[in-house]
Amino acid sequence: ERRMVLSILTKYREASTIALAQRLNYPTNTMRGWCNQLNALQMTKRSGATGGPKGDTWKLKDEYKDVICKYENIKPIDEPLKQSGDSDNYAEGTYHAYMELEDMTEDQ
Repeated sequence: ERRMVLSILTKYREASTIALAQRLNYPTNTMRGWCNQLNALQMTKRSGATGGPKGDTWKLKDEYKDVICKYENIKPIDEPLKQSGDSDNYAEGTYHAYMELEDMTEDQ
């Protein structure tokens, strides 16, 4: 499961806990746990919670992003992953997020 989070954080500049949860169709608390685990491994940077609806923001550290991009053949985009209500970023739905992750692994 953490690998799915790593793939999304590799593709996007940053993501909020709730945007990740919506994109991967998991509960927010589960996603927060996985992000905290990656943070404990010092793979991510956490921007403190603002107390708003989005919660914490997570960013994959550059040294890990570079390696994952190279070996997983992920092309990063310089924008944050947005919540479902933010824009058409999420319009494809979670099905396409899973297909996207599957395509990333099939390209190897």
